[in-house]
Amino acid sequence: MRAADDAMVWRPSRLSLLAGMLLLAAPPALAQQRWLAPIKLDLGQEWTAHLGGDVNVTEFSASQSWSRWRSRPTASIFAAARIDKLFANEWRVGVATRLNLYHDRFSGDNYGNRFFAKVYGFVRTPYGEIEVGKQDGAAYTMAITGPLIAPQTAIDDANISFFADPRSGINLHAIFAPRSAVFSTSNDSKLTYFSPRLLGVQLGVSFTPSLARGPLRVPASAPSGGGRQSDLVDAALNYTGYFGRTSVGLYAGVVRGQLVHPELGQSDLLDWGLGGEVDYAFSDSLTAALGGAYRQSNTYAFDPFAATKTGHSDVLHGSATLVSGPYKIGVEYSDGTVGAAAGLPHLHLAGYELSTAYVVNRNLQLTLGFQHEHFVHSAAALYGGPSSLGFNAVFLFAQLHV
Repeated sequence: MRAADDAMVWRPSRLSLLAGMLLLAAPPALAQQRWLAPIKLDLGQEWTAHLGGDVNVTEFSASQSWSRWRSRPTASIFAAARIDKLFANEWRVGVATRLNLYHDRFSGDNYGNRFFAKVYGFVRTPYGEIEVGKQDGAAYTMAITGPLIAPQTAIDDANISFFADPRSGINLHAIFAPRSAVFSTSNDSKLTYFSPRLLGVQLGVSFTPSLARGPLRVPASAPSGGGRQSDLVDAALNYTGYFGRTSVGLYAGVVRGQLVHPELGQSDLLDWGLGGEVDYAFSDSLTAALGGAYRQSNTYAFDPFAATKTGHSDVLHGSATLVSGPYKIGVEYSDGTVGAAAGLPHLHLAGYELSTAYVVNRNLQLTLGFQHEHFVHSAAALYGGPSSLGFNAVFLFAQLHV
């Protein structure tokens, strides 16, 4: 989205008009339709294949720093597959993958938009679960950061961004993405163990030899420049409890790494976060939820290759939702800061989102929302641009999940 593009006036597309009609006219009875499970194939001898995926389509209109509104579509398509075998002792062994089939510059995933987003093997037993391969770390998998109406379009940990730097046209969240769940090991190849949940408590631990997406024990496949971390350990603790109509979730996670070739000002990685959520059911069809999280890392913009001794990045996130039958409303606030480092500017991104959704059925949700973000770049004036930018967007998001 370059500055010149914003001079165009918003004209709703057929997609936005159609989705808007569905959002207003779809009868509530549709929300009671049974969930259409992913395709399940019996391969014999207790082997089973599962196929699924999701299609995300968004029509949005955005305005940047007093410019006129401009309408754009964005979309992404993902596929998932799993093959597993159930043994007589209740152990389950299998492999799973998630594929990024299509995305554009405003949509994608948190893993660099590679075709193979996840590829890993797993063993599930009464004593816990083990995962090996290209998969999320324990500190990210077990995170509780607050309720969201549509996580893909949220400010926190977004998969869809409506804004771009007017100087370069780069997606704004590619410069700095607020993410309150601890994410330093991303989908780099790792070994993870999740304990059984006991009295509401579950423990998770991951070991990531190097920040690389190749085979588990090939550190050379990771970038060899300064700042490379090795032998990273994720640790996370997660609690869920139920007290009458109230349910509570709490979370703490941390990632610690070791700097391979220390250089002046660099440091071992330390990334930690806390979060929680409280849900209250007024009735079988009406539920309110409130939650949030805080994350801090000794890195520049949460880049695990930029851990320093003095600087840090942090993000504070809060959200609330109200769900009544097929209808949902929500509010979200996120505030992230990147401290200035040697030769790198101070960054600050804060924003809020208001959204409402209608669950057409268990496979399809339509979400209508407004998002505002304010971005501060301390060195922007040196490059001929404003140091403070305001962004607004109205969006209509449709997700078809199978």
